[in-house]
Amino acid sequence: MVVTIKEYADAVPYPRFPKSALLDLSTSCSSMASLSTLDEEDASGNANSLRYIEAMKLYVMDKAAFLRRFSVDEAHIITMLNKQETLLTADVSTLGARKRVKKFSDYEVVLELGQGAYGQVSLVQNKSTEEFLILKKIFKERILLDTWVRDRKYGTVPSEIHILTKLTELPHDNVVSMIDFFEDDDFYYVEMPIHGQGDGCIELFDFIDIRDEVSDWECKLIIKQLVSAIKYLHDRDIVHRDIKDENIIMDARGHIQLIDFGSATNAVRGPFRTFLGTIDYEPPEVARGEPFLGKPQDIWALGILLYILRFKEPPFLDQKAILTGDLKFPQGTSVNTDCIDLINAILSPRVDERPTIDDIVEHKWLQF
Repeated sequence: MVVTIKEYADAVPYPRFPKSALLDLSTSCSSMASLSTLDEEDASGNANSLRYIEAMKLYVMDKAAFLRRFSVDEAHIITMLNKQETLLTADVSTLGARKRVKKFSDYEVVLELGQGAYGQVSLVQNKSTEEFLILKKIFKERILLDTWVRDRKYGTVPSEIHILTKLTELPHDNVVSMIDFFEDDDFYYVEMPIHGQGDGCIELFDFIDIRDEVSDWECKLIIKQLVSAIKYLHDRDIVHRDIKDENIIMDARGHIQLIDFGSATNAVRGPFRTFLGTIDYEPPEVARGEPFLGKPQDIWALGILLYILRFKEPPFLDQKAILTGDLKFPQGTSVNTDCIDLINAILSPRVDERPTIDDIVEHKWLQF
């Protein structure tokens, strides 16, 4: 059943929303049904609609934060508000301009590539243009409350889309890019180009698994690209928060890309208390329950990945070893001493002793 804005607002008493703005909004857009059917001509005739829509979005997000939940109702209302906002501000030359025009049915799923807690990734073909691309489907009701962002240009969107729109303005060769995004009542959809120039690609996890050993030169080539990607992000105060071998893809030429920005956020929103990464990459400060800033945790994950890439096993057997910094290297292996030095520096249990990404860029082992 579609509820009116006033019915939604009154469902749970919530004092912080300005009642005058709610009254204006209720008068201007009397129900969610009217939002979903309002045509472009009607929308353009309402000079105050954008102000009302912005006020309602603020109310919905603030109320969800107050109740500590983001339900299907909130997701539906945000979708309808975004649709109305698109009618008022649509520009076909910008990302998301057709976010309520495009449909999932416009694409044919060729291959399911993977599914996680918050989304599903597929290789698809556009039925009209016959173009192949990667399409990520993000479940709206599973998006964490603190990862919604109110973007002045794109409306209220998941942090992943907000960040990808910013990165697309000045793309980096080792970071996944976004072609466009769109949405419906239940999902956001992110269109991304295929990595690998038609030759295909694999996850770094699989590359490590099928190789008996990754040589020092290959390891250096991969890590140097990843360091460049992380520097690009950190220079823009973006933290990935889930760097791991499954979130790195590599083509037949050894060119890598860092993918999956579902946990990414702006570093200025820290310190953080909730760890969104993978447990094998959990740094000691997180294991101790301390608040963390984001960038040093990306660096820690880089060190874990470097160790796994070189030795095909994780560096720590349990949480106790992580907390004590009990880092050991396999016996009988011949590894470049500069590489060992970098691993030791990155996997320091003390955050203040861990190198920054700029320090790592200049490290001796990464110089060709």
